[in-house]
Amino acid sequence: MIKDYSKQRIADIEKDMIAKLILAGDTVRDSAKENAPFKTGTLRDSIIRSEKLYIEENMSVIIGTNVHYARYQEFGTVYIPAKFFLTRAVTENEEKLKKIFAKKMKWEN
Repeated sequence: MIKDYSKQRIADIEKDMIAKLILAGDTVRDSAKENAPFKTGTLRDSIIRSEKLYIEENMSVIIGTNVHYARYQEFGTVYIPAKFFLTRAVTENEEKLKKIFAKKMKWEN
């Protein structure tokens, strides 16, 4: 009898992608915290990587904050210049992110 390994292979691929998404998300989150404007630390402390990872839809992870004034710090206003602390976190780490996703899967030879 021939054993079907396809379900196990799919599970292995999904586990590896989850690990890569978590590592990429943590990389961007940490960089966003470093880039965030600092007055009281509330904004910086609120930046998180979501626990929900989007594997089936579009393989993504969400980094963000629930602090209401974060959008004004990120994009600026008439009175506040844009800081782009979240956007920069992605662009500054582009090479690291490419390396994370370029690594072979653990089960590949």
